Amino acid sequence: DDYNRFRAEKKPYYGPNQQYGTNGAHTQAQKPDFFSRRQAKDLAQKSSFAKKVDQRVGRTKSSLRSRGGGGSGK
Repeated sequence: DDYNRFRAEKKPYYGPNQQYGTNGAHTQAQKPDFFSRRQAKDLAQKSSFAKKVDQRVGRTKSSLRSRGGGGSGK
């Protein structure tokens, strides 16, 4: 029933409890090399994006600026 419902809605079906697909339990168990490569790739993309944001904003983790609360407005 679930498969037919997902198909009617034109959505991907990853099995009961999302066990199939890239992050599914079945994929992790049957293809551990693929899963570890995928996790490493995702982690690298996230850290690369964060690094680019920090460079554009002009800050590092050790020099985060806080908003000043004591200034007077115009």
